Formats: sequence, structure tokens, C-alpha cells
Amino acid sequence: MPPEESNLEIHDDAPLPNLTLVRDVVPEVGQEFRKRHPLFSSDYSESVVGESRFGDPGEEADLSCVYVGLREVLPNIDILSTSTFWERVGAPNNSIELPELFVAPQSEWLRAIGADILVIGYHARIDLENTKMEIGFEGAYDDTDKETAAIIVIDLHRKSIIHGSRITFEDKAVFYHTFFIVPFGYYTSDPPDMCNTVAQQAGLAIAETMPDRPIRALVVAAGEEPMREDFEQQKWARIRAEREAEEKRKAEETRKHLAILELEANKGNTDAQLNLFKEIRRQDTNRAFGWLCKSADLGNQEAREILAEIYENGGHPWIKTGIVKRNDKLAYVWYALSGKFDKELLQSFADIFLTSEQQLEAKTMLEDWQPGNCERELGLTSNN
Repeated sequence: MPPEESNLEIHDDAPLPNLTLVRDVVPEVGQEFRKRHPLFSSDYSESVVGESRFGDPGEEADLSCVYVGLREVLPNIDILSTSTFWERVGAPNNSIELPELFVAPQSEWLRAIGADILVIGYHARIDLENTKMEIGFEGAYDDTDKETAAIIVIDLHRKSIIHGSRITFEDKAVFYHTFFIVPFGYYTSDPPDMCNTVAQQAGLAIAETMPDRPIRALVVAAGEEPMREDFEQQKWARIRAEREAEEKRKAEETRKHLAILELEANKGNTDAQLNLFKEIRRQDTNRAFGWLCKSADLGNQEAREILAEIYENGGHPWIKTGIVKRNDKLAYVWYALSGKFDKELLQSFADIFLTSEQQLEAKTMLEDWQPGNCERELGLTSNN
């Protein structure tokens, strides 16, 4: 499998990257975006700690997946003990920046052990997003993760990079549940063994660069690059900038969508008028009601049913409470206009909620109904 991307120059005099080598696994921290459906649930982001093929955070890195990949291509490669390396180097906090290896006393120890190459491995799997959706009594859980494996090979004699590659894979798993308790369906696309794959790529590069000779390799792990306080600040600044850019993009999409809807609504498209009501009912309730009335006046059955429900309940799930007072007579009128109930059910509604006098008044209102009554009843002007 070819590397998905490589941002390293691969030639004899390539500059060394500013990497930090670590003895223990460094936790990769990210933000997982969490969404809940139906739409009235709020979205949020949560800090998460990623997983590594090298082990758990704080444990000494287990680089066996790199060893296996190298040996599949170079069966006779001599891999030196990483633990012994750290014991000899004696770096504070078990970490050291790559350029420091090439100055005394570390450089003297490297020469003493006779390593030909330094193989730097990195692996992290981080949660990106999860979404929970309710579908009646059933639901779905959608989980997306990103896995990254990287390898850099450095010729210790020439202090230059001879290989660098990285593979990134997004893995999506979908679980289907009943009552969100018993899973009855599952789908995922499993990634390849990416740590092994990039190690094989490194082995091929070593074989091409140093043919027909025994190789002594020192394999170490890299932490987040670079491991400095300002890196965390830069990372969170980048996350905020990406989030702001995404919010601006969504706002622009919403603006364009509303402009198209309004264009169609002004042409008398009742579905567009109804959808405008749904889109802006929280931001601009009076204007939203105006479009709902226009849709209802032109005969849209759903718009008329919504008006009936508003008057029956004194509000609506997506409308702020207290704006419209309960009015069973108007609820009767709009249910009758919508055609939702047959005559028998409509009369049952009237018998339950209206007195005999109110029933006569409601039927008179229905007989006298004409377009424009809706906006007058809601105390709106005729203009949007």
C-alpha cells in the first residue's frame, strides 16, 4: 500500500525534523464532536484521549508492530534494544529532541553501539465524531475515528532522512439498537494493520538505500510533534479556527438556503412558505407566522394542521411559549379547513372542547373564513 501522504524531503541532505523521541506512550488528545438527534438536542465537543498500537499512555512503548514489518522485508535486520537505549541516554523525563542525539554525549553512545539507522514510529487512533439517532423505538449509533501511522528512517552516519511516510485512515462504524440497549446490527470498514504497513514501506526503502549489507536498527517512538507548551496552544487555536470556519460555512449555506426558499415562497410555493416557517420560527417568530399563514391561506394542509395545533395547545414544540394563547374555536376552524378529521371526529372535538354557544360561533367563523384572517387573528401585519 503506498503512503497516503509524505511531507518529508527524501534525499541525502534533507534537514532533520523537529521531532521529540519518547520512551513512554504519549497520550494524543483531541476533540470528539458529538451530535444527538432529533434536532432539538444540542451538539457539543468533548476532549478525548486517543489509543496507540504502542500501548497505553505512560507505559513504555511496545514497538513490536514496527519490528514485525521491518523483518518481513529485511529478515536479517538487527534491531537494538530500545529499553537499553533509554537507559544509556538517561534523558530527563524519558524524552529527547531528535537533534540532541547528534551532540555529545548521545552522539558518542550512538557511535559506540554501531547503529546504522534510526527508525522513528508513530501511531494514534483518535475519536472524531459520534452521532446517536432515534428512529421510533429503534436507534443508530454512528462512530467515526481517525487512525494515523507514520515512519521516519534516518541514516545515522549521514544524519539524513532516507524515508518518510504516513498513512491516515478514517474508520466508520454504525451500530443499530433497539431501545439503545440490545444491538442487532453492526457495520464497519476495518483499516489495514497500518503500523505494520508503514514499517514494511520503511524496510523497502532501507533495502534500496543500503543493499547487500547487514543493518543495525534502533527503533524508537515519537510523541506529539513538537512536545512543547506552545504546541497545545497552537493546536487548540487551530481547532477553534477550524470550528469558526465551519460555523461560517454553515451560516453561509443557511443564508443561501433561506434566500432560495424565500424566492420560491414569494412565487406562491406553499411548501417553500411552510419550510420558511420551520426554518425561522425561533429566530423571527412573527415573520415565520406570516409565512405559515400564507401557506395555510393557499391551501397547504400541513400548514393548516400546524395552526390548529398551535391554537389547541397554546403553542408548538418549536415556538416559544406565551406568544399564542389557546383558542379552541380557532383550533376547530383550522382542523376543519385542514381536512384532518372527518365530520364525526370534528364534532367530537367540538363536543369535548366547546360549549354549544362556542360551537355555533366556531361554525360561523368557519363559514365566514377567507384568506387574510390568519394574520389578523395572530395580530400580524400583511407584510413580511
